[in-house]
Amino acid sequence: MLAIIALLALLTAPALAQQPQLLFHAGFDEDLDADIAAGDGTATVRQVVPGETERPVLDTIETTEGVVGSAIVTEMQYVEYPGGANINAETGTVELWVKPLDWTGDDDLFHVPFTTSKEAGWLILYKYMRTEADTGISRSLAFYVQGDPGEERLTKQAVPYTHVTWQPGIWHHVAGVWEKGRAALYVDGAMVRERTGGAAPQGEFSLLKFGEPWGDPGERRMALDEARIWDAPLSSDAIRASFASGLERIAARAPDEVPRAAVVVKSLGFPVEQRVAVYVSAAGLALGPDDVVGQLSVDPAGGGAAVATQALPAFGAAREVFAWVDTTDIPPGEYALNVTITGPGVEPVAAAGTHTVPPQPPWWENTLGETEEILPPYRPIATDGLVASPWGRDYDFTDALVLGQVTTHPDPNAQMSPLARGYHDSVPLLAGPVAVTGSIGGQEVRVSAGQAQVVETAPDHVTLRAQTTEAGADFRSEVRLEYDGIARVRLSIDPQQATDLTDLALEIPLDGRHVSLLNFNSVDGSKMTSFAGEAPPGEGVTWEYTWLPLIWLGDEYRGLCWFNDTDRGWLGDTMQKGRIQLVRSGDTATLRLNFCPEALARTEPLELDFCLLATPVRPLPEGWRGLVRDGVMTRPEPRERIDRGTEEPVRFRVWWSHNPGITYDHAYPVPRVPAEELREVWNYAEGVADIQHHYPNTVTPGMPMSVAYYGDWSSTSTADILDQLTLEPPRGGRVD
Repeated sequence: MLAIIALLALLTAPALAQQPQLLFHAGFDEDLDADIAAGDGTATVRQVVPGETERPVLDTIETTEGVVGSAIVTEMQYVEYPGGANINAETGTVELWVKPLDWTGDDDLFHVPFTTSKEAGWLILYKYMRTEADTGISRSLAFYVQGDPGEERLTKQAVPYTHVTWQPGIWHHVAGVWEKGRAALYVDGAMVRERTGGAAPQGEFSLLKFGEPWGDPGERRMALDEARIWDAPLSSDAIRASFASGLERIAARAPDEVPRAAVVVKSLGFPVEQRVAVYVSAAGLALGPDDVVGQLSVDPAGGGAAVATQALPAFGAAREVFAWVDTTDIPPGEYALNVTITGPGVEPVAAAGTHTVPPQPPWWENTLGETEEILPPYRPIATDGLVASPWGRDYDFTDALVLGQVTTHPDPNAQMSPLARGYHDSVPLLAGPVAVTGSIGGQEVRVSAGQAQVVETAPDHVTLRAQTTEAGADFRSEVRLEYDGIARVRLSIDPQQATDLTDLALEIPLDGRHVSLLNFNSVDGSKMTSFAGEAPPGEGVTWEYTWLPLIWLGDEYRGLCWFNDTDRGWLGDTMQKGRIQLVRSGDTATLRLNFCPEALARTEPLELDFCLLATPVRPLPEGWRGLVRDGVMTRPEPRERIDRGTEEPVRFRVWWSHNPGITYDHAYPVPRVPAEELREVWNYAEGVADIQHHYPNTVTPGMPMSVAYYGDWSSTSTADILDQLTLEPPRGGRVD
């Protein structure tokens, strides 16, 4: 075992860019004691005896040829180590290689490559048993993270899982990443599932266990090798590099035990952008990254001349590469993505994938619903210099890079009681202008002022631009304010030379006296993981979360919403806790959006797109308290008169068009029933509004449209989709 003193010296040395540090490594070779251990690395082999509580200590455990050297074989015997300093309970990464010897990935038993004791919470990397219902996690590979949420709005457990089709005799690399608010599962280098909003363990684990047998008896022999525990989440790049390193060793020694082909080709389409991302991995070849040369040919599946050919870009450290294929001039159809890999000392290796270029759907370039007309109850935007006023609000851009102030006015139709004293006033929402803060080239900055000017005015919108220079970087913004009050902002930060950018954040300082409520939409769009309730009081950081697509802060009468459909433009791990924070200081409540933790020697501009919207958004209709709704229409069935038995006439009814029976589950609603048939079975009455209720951002997973357009429609940024490497649209749950 390496000297512990030397390891501790390594761990206590300043980390460059806070890189994760290796706390524990067990190679399971001649000496089972850990090769590296920040704590006690002594190995203990234990035997589980059915029906007995005592677990005898054994002198040895069976071994077999491993990924590197030898591997342990567990069945009713397993290996444990002290926990303590060997694992950081609050955050980290565990990774190891697993080879089933007499079982498959869909069998009925528990298989537990790694678990901890339960003092601080619980971490388990395991294949779950078959449940009675055989749904959900049943017979899945899972990473179980359990912690104490305390007073935070976190769930007790986060359990990313996936179904696997493992076969005996094949090695697989498995990794689990955890931190407060996030857990992720990686299989063979690809992130297969991620969960957010879960608590992390706290305190100290006493034991680390590898191969512990659980549950019913049966065939459970497996080989384990190269177990590592890191003190922080590894990046996807680092996990892929670790997988590629092991894969190369297995391919050289036992090519029939590798989990995939030596060369892999995958693809993901972006039809709206008219391009395809092609992923190629040559990790199974005995070639260095600089020696791998690849050629791509896109050929019609039915035969014929190639429609595109191109050399692949340089391969990275994990011997993988992404290439983009322009599909502008490629006809719709099925295509083979044929890749040839060459390099010194190896024969050319061919691999292929398939991809479908979809035909243009009915909604392509459809302008239905687009108009420059100002729809009621809105009115044209009024302007006074650099103050633009849609209904009910004044947006002040005077001397501001983004926004200097926004004032909301009460709705005359709201019929609020005079006792609602907090309502009947016009209120400035901001405690100061919106600002960019952080460090540029080592210089602390707070940039909020800019030379703003109106560049376009129209009844339905106003466009403004602003510019300033700070710390050798150009700051530019363009804001288009629509007549409904949505301010669409594009903010760019352009270093004039290679510059280190650190801790950059967009700060929106709000008047804290009007920040008592908080609402956010979760990344997965589920109402179960979204939130509406109290904005935590106190001083300092009173609330924080991962990146979110929408967050609103305000009180019972007014507020300000920040939103964006993707995390495009944000750098680093956007699913890390703390990317969005509420920071209180006296009467100021600042929404802090940490979009760039670090960008070293940055030469390219940073571009950030987002929207701001002050509320209330529009006036309530006169007499709104007396409106009567006639239920919800979910299918075209005969209905009696819609105004029967009501003292007040029915004013509107809702077609729940997302429900099967009226439309197909596409983002673009395709009717199932001709309009003439609907008119025959539904009574239309004068003065009754028919309102369609449809989720344009929810597409049934697995349907052709959701598969073809997943790249364009996903709420995850393109970079993050590609980074996961699965490149497969989800078959269940939400797509957008």
